[in-house]
Amino acid sequence: MCEQATWSIELPLCPESKSNSGRQFVNRRTGKPFKAKSEQACTFMRDAVMHLRAYRPAPFDRNDMIRADIVVRYPNHRRDFDVELVYDAIQKAGILPNDRQIREKYGRAEDETGEPRIRIKLTKIGTLPWQSKARG
Repeated sequence: MCEQATWSIELPLCPESKSNSGRQFVNRRTGKPFKAKSEQACTFMRDAVMHLRAYRPAPFDRNDMIRADIVVRYPNHRRDFDVELVYDAIQKAGILPNDRQIREKYGRAEDETGEPRIRIKLTKIGTLPWQSKARG
C-alpha cells in the first residue's frame, strides 16, 4: 500500500458563513440581481489566502482525490458551522488546483473560550479517473 500524502495547517481565523453573508446588487447592464460576498467574507478570504500561501506547496496535483478534515474553534456558539469559504480559500491560495477534488469532507465545530482557530488537514485518498476523450 502506498503512503498517503498529507498537508496540515492551523489558521488563527474564524470563518464567515458563505450562505448568510451575501450582499444583493443589481447588474446595471442587464438589470438582473446577483449576490456578492459580504465585506466580512472578503476580509476572511484575503486573510486566509495570505496564511495558506505561506505554507505552499502542498503535495497534491490536479488528479488527486482529497479528504478534508476541518475543525473550527468558534469564540461562541452563536455562529453557523459553515466552512465553504475555507474550501474556496484553499483553491484560491493554490493549495489545490480545484476544490472539487475534495471528495470527502469531515468537519467539526468547537465552542471554546480562547482565540478562534481553523485546523485543516488534507489527505490524498486516491486518483481521479482521467477521462480524456478525443475531440474532433
